[in-house]
Amino acid sequence: MKKIVLLCILAFSLMAGYVDELKKYLLSKEFRIDGKFFLVRKDPAAEWIYAALDDKGEVSGYYKLLGYPPSISNPFGWKPLAYSVSIADLQMIGYFIYVGFRPDLYDPNRKAYSWVFVDARTGAVYKLMGHKNGYFEYLQENGKITPLKGIFFHKEANKAIFYSCMDSFEDSNFSIRKFSKQSGSIAYECKVGASNPYLLLAPIKPKKIKVQDYIQGTITLKRVELNMTKEPLEGLLHIQGTIGEKRLNCLRRYKPLSSQTIRTQWQLRFLANWIGDSKKLEEQGDCTGVDELFEKPLFVGFKRELFIQGDDNASNTILFWKDIYGF
Repeated sequence: MKKIVLLCILAFSLMAGYVDELKKYLLSKEFRIDGKFFLVRKDPAAEWIYAALDDKGEVSGYYKLLGYPPSISNPFGWKPLAYSVSIADLQMIGYFIYVGFRPDLYDPNRKAYSWVFVDARTGAVYKLMGHKNGYFEYLQENGKITPLKGIFFHKEANKAIFYSCMDSFEDSNFSIRKFSKQSGSIAYECKVGASNPYLLLAPIKPKKIKVQDYIQGTITLKRVELNMTKEPLEGLLHIQGTIGEKRLNCLRRYKPLSSQTIRTQWQLRFLANWIGDSKKLEEQGDCTGVDELFEKPLFVGFKRELFIQGDDNASNTILFWKDIYGF
């Protein structure tokens, strides 16, 4: 009995280590969404239909899950559907994403199953572990299939981005949803309503600061899609994208900020939100409409990546996404 207990403890420890490393891995990368699962309800049973997606997120083909008996060369039993599929007849269930997690690839029993399934309704993330006796096996906890805790899925175009924090708020006039993750000595509080969400965990003497903002949404009834690159220590602000039908490519130069040790959360927030000052040294390209972006409200999807390299060459990053909508 003692030997059995020790073996159980060892197996639990190995699986806990596997889950911890898997979550770190999912948070460290972005992944292509490989396909969508649909459910076709037919009496007396139901069929699972897989829509494979290409690099642009377009459907490249439909397949029936377990249309053939699973094999080494076809572990999911995909059977191509020769007939066209009417989306109206299908119930969208979730996304299927290949993750290529290294411990899976070294295990012959899991090599073909390094995939996650994301519930389209709840966003819950389930890790596929294998196939046995005609059934697919997912990661379990206490004998029950359980989604990964502390992992939150967000679909960004045809990409899957996993975050470690998520919060949302909605009333009759307004909704907001926030995701975030971080590494190093800086962090971002994703809780809606946080007075200063930028958190400094330890002082940083910055050698390089780069902020990448992506904005998609509406301003004064015009569609906006922009990428904004900010380098405060270089005094550079570069904005590219579209406002309505207008293409924008604007480069502005300002007096560079001095590289002072970041000691307060206020300093961190100031650097993240830096957009130059009134004393432009140089302007290149067409910058018409840029200043309106900083003055008028946007109902948007907003993504920011803040990167600070310290004088010790350590990397500190924040990545967050905000969906903001008015009704």
